[in-house]
Amino acid sequence: MPPNVISYIYPFITLSLNIDGIQPNKGSKKTIWPILLVVNEIPLKYRFAPENLILAGVWPGATKPTRTYIAHFLKPVVAELSHLEDGVAFYLQSDVPSSNRQIVRIRVYLIGACCDKPAQALVQNIPEPIGAFGCGRCEVEVNFAVGLNLLKTMQQRCNVRYDTLLALKQFRDFQRTQLSKKDQKEQEKVDQQKNRGILGPCLLRSCSMFDVGHSFMSDSLHNVYIGAFKRMMSLWFSPDYRTEPWSIHNHLEELSRLFKQVRLPSTTTRLPRVLTAYSNYKANEFRVLLLFGHVIFAEILPKMYYDHLLQL
Repeated sequence: MPPNVISYIYPFITLSLNIDGIQPNKGSKKTIWPILLVVNEIPLKYRFAPENLILAGVWPGATKPTRTYIAHFLKPVVAELSHLEDGVAFYLQSDVPSSNRQIVRIRVYLIGACCDKPAQALVQNIPEPIGAFGCGRCEVEVNFAVGLNLLKTMQQRCNVRYDTLLALKQFRDFQRTQLSKKDQKEQEKVDQQKNRGILGPCLLRSCSMFDVGHSFMSDSLHNVYIGAFKRMMSLWFSPDYRTEPWSIHNHLEELSRLFKQVRLPSTTTRLPRVLTAYSNYKANEFRVLLLFGHVIFAEILPKMYYDHLLQL
């Protein structure tokens, strides 16, 4: 008996993508870059189990891939994702032996990408995070925010803005070909400022439910632990700011003793070093301090600055 086709309104599932480089072994110069996909509708408890991960591709190489190589790497993956958006027929298994197999047509959409900041720069095709216009969320050109007013005028990255900037970049690239080589180099520097960090196409833009700004999730390792939190600690403890109202430079030894008394979860794989060595902390040490040791600052930091810390 032929299987039954059910549902005239196509159901759908959504995917999140991760791409990052790993070393096969410690000290190796070679790297492996896998593309992993997860189904967001799977309960969180099981979502990242090995049997539920989708290995979409693997890039082995002697060095970190360039943006050109990443584009070639992603091209067939994006083509397949575009095909899945049109809907694919899946057989549904039944627990009842006598029931017929059913076919359901399901659409599949990529809605997010979770990468660390260096990998995101490659995929998004923007400068490195420490470079000008290296932020994946906005077009701020490497400046510390000195006040809240900056947030009101900040240009966010989004598909509409991306399409406009990319079209203008391609037009400027064509115009430069009409100039002499000397003038091309000078004009290229001017154009880089106007391009606002767009180095070329982001292939994930082809996915209809993917936004080239907001669909890139925040990387807690670089943004929070060795980003905002590390910056805050340098402000608190640096002697350069000892006259500022937030400075707790003179309390570093006391805080170090308090941190030693904090009972960390048994799941902590790497115990942080003494707090006096905070300037050499790895990201995981900042993570443990922030998540489990933030209470040591409660009686030392002025309330306004401790409340600010709790926002992380």
